[in-house]
Amino acid sequence: MLSTFDICENIYILDESYINASSSLAQNLFSKLAVLELCGWIEQSMDDIIRECYIRILGNNYHNEIEVIIQKTHGFDYKKCFRPMLIQITGLKDIENLEDSFDLAKFLKLKSTLGELKKVRGKYAHTHHTEEDKTPIDSPSRTETKIKPIFEGLQEIDEVFKKLRY
Repeated sequence: MLSTFDICENIYILDESYINASSSLAQNLFSKLAVLELCGWIEQSMDDIIRECYIRILGNNYHNEIEVIIQKTHGFDYKKCFRPMLIQITGLKDIENLEDSFDLAKFLKLKSTLGELKKVRGKYAHTHHTEEDKTPIDSPSRTETKIKPIFEGLQEIDEVFKKLRY
C-alpha cells in the first residue's frame, strides 16, 4: 500500500499554489487538481492491496490475471470497484466474513469518505471553470482532510487481508 507522504506533499504544494493564486479561477483549478491527485492515490493504493493480496493467496504465477482484473476496474468506489476485485480473489463468502472483522468505525468512515469524494470527483471531471464561475470549490487543504480516514480504512482492510491463511 502506498504511504501518505507523497500525497500529503502533493496536496501541500497545491495548497501553497492555491493560497498564492492570483485569481479565483486559478484557485479552482488547484482545488480540482488536488481532488484528482487524491483520487489517483486512492486507486493506486487499492491496486497495491489487490496485488499484494493476490500474491499472498495465489503466488506470483498469476501476475497477468491480476493485472487484467485491475485494468478493467476504473474508479475507487468500495462497493462497485474495490469489493468486486476482492471477491475475485477470495470469493464472496470470504469477503463477507472478512468485512465482519473490519473495525466498523474505520470501515464506515472509509466508505462514507469515498462516496463523498466520488461525487466531487465526478462533478469536477465533467465541468470546466471560467473566471466568471463563482461556484466555491473546497481548497486543497480541505481535500487533505479526506486522506486520513481513507488511509486508515484501507490500512485496516490491508491488515485484515495480511492475516488470511490460504
